Amino acid sequence: MADGWLKSEEKKYRAVPVLCAVVLMVGTASAAFVRHRNADAKVRTVQLASGGTVEIRPLIIVPPIQQEPGLQSVPSRNPWFFPDDDAEEVGRFLKQAKLPEPLIRALFEKSEEISEGKGIVLSPSEEEVLRIPARSRELIYGRLARNRINHEQDCARRFSAVSVRAWLKHAGASEPTLKLADKLEYRNRPLIFFSDISLLLNRIEEPAERFAVYKALNQVKTRQLTIRVPENADIDGLVEYWGRGNRENKVRPLLEGIQQAKTDLEVIHLLPPLARQYLYNFPASFPERGLPYDCHWTAFNFFNWPPDPDIGPDTDYQELIRTEYVVIPQNQLQFGDLVLYLMHDSDKAKLIHSAVYICDGIVFTKNGNIWSSPWIFMTEREMDAYYDFDVPLDKMFIRRKADL
Repeated sequence: MADGWLKSEEKKYRAVPVLCAVVLMVGTASAAFVRHRNADAKVRTVQLASGGTVEIRPLIIVPPIQQEPGLQSVPSRNPWFFPDDDAEEVGRFLKQAKLPEPLIRALFEKSEEISEGKGIVLSPSEEEVLRIPARSRELIYGRLARNRINHEQDCARRFSAVSVRAWLKHAGASEPTLKLADKLEYRNRPLIFFSDISLLLNRIEEPAERFAVYKALNQVKTRQLTIRVPENADIDGLVEYWGRGNRENKVRPLLEGIQQAKTDLEVIHLLPPLARQYLYNFPASFPERGLPYDCHWTAFNFFNWPPDPDIGPDTDYQELIRTEYVVIPQNQLQFGDLVLYLMHDSDKAKLIHSAVYICDGIVFTKNGNIWSSPWIFMTEREMDAYYDFDVPLDKMFIRRKADL
């Protein structure tokens, strides 16, 4: 792999930058608020190699948001910044994205040049945003999301649902609101993307509905995992799998206990201390300030307690991986291994996202370092779609040398 990264033979992906959020209001609740289980989704039971079974159940959580009197309106002007492209390049891209020609001309009539560099800024009106076809929106917003100055696209909400209607069904949104949301959604495989939150909120007159919709747009889909150990299970094999990180003596009593009691146990109780503490919670729930709560901090500290203070924004992850990890094939993934997404820029590779493998395609992760992004279980397929957007990525799998 370029720039010294170890090569991966895995499939190339495309990605959108890490999730972020417009903080309109946030409460001081001390834990994640569990909204509801998704009754429309199927509960899945998987058989482990050592004989145990894990039940995987969808779960919806929302941040500890509290309504505030000041939520009357939000900024409606959200210009599109193309900092690395001149007018000719942007025009060519918009044509390739199948944006209607009259709309392209209208956008360029009010275009502005960026003072430094060759880039330009386009400022679509709300009516022009509503005229963008769904496929064009997907391509344009994916391009805009490459640069975090395009806040609404960079911070697109993502949710696994059939449609935005299914996403907002528990919010009590009115039919006019749902019709407007239908026009603004775009998708990537199992995920719905939604960026134009300010436009949607500004057209909802009733404050209670506006707050409920905003809250629904910030909900996050995760998974609840429970394990059952039948009498004929290989208890030693299960202890070896779930006890990685020198924790065999911590998980054995739990696994033997549920085997004898013929009951089940939430997998959260088998996780190392860091994951046990943070799973299903949001950063606003913790008093510590200044910690780099992001995917890399979470993944590379998975077995560390307390968290390693040297792991953070200044960490040389290339050197850390070279000295403390080995690359493994995807079909050899086990509990505690890491799933990495790398983006190439010329001859260099940049680490975009990190997650921890749990079992059967489920990972433990945190998408972004902002208040509205919790620590969750999600499927690897959903994570692929979360980052598989517009920019080619490599996927790599690594294991700590200490666990060999």
